[in-house]
Amino acid sequence: MKRALVLAVVGGFLGIVTGSLLGPWFLSWYSEPSLPSTFSCTKEIDWAMDRLVKTQLASALIGAIVVGVAGTLIARALRLRAARKAAAGGGAPTQA
Repeated sequence: MKRALVLAVVGGFLGIVTGSLLGPWFLSWYSEPSLPSTFSCTKEIDWAMDRLVKTQLASALIGAIVVGVAGTLIARALRLRAARKAAAGGGAPTQA
């Protein structure tokens, strides 16, 4: 179960990265008019997609930092709590 969850998370992350990198190109290509005389919003889509990708990358970086720091602090607190409990004679919990 753990392996499947890890694979799903890795696959989702790779999908997000691929979509972020190829999405702007695809939308720009998809929005090009077939006739040169029709209205084209390709430049606006390119600008919006550039902003979207930069925002996604900044959010991913901020999220990685916040989760990394929070996870480290929580893990440290749990280790210290377990060490204090073991030192006080609590040891491993017994089943009733």
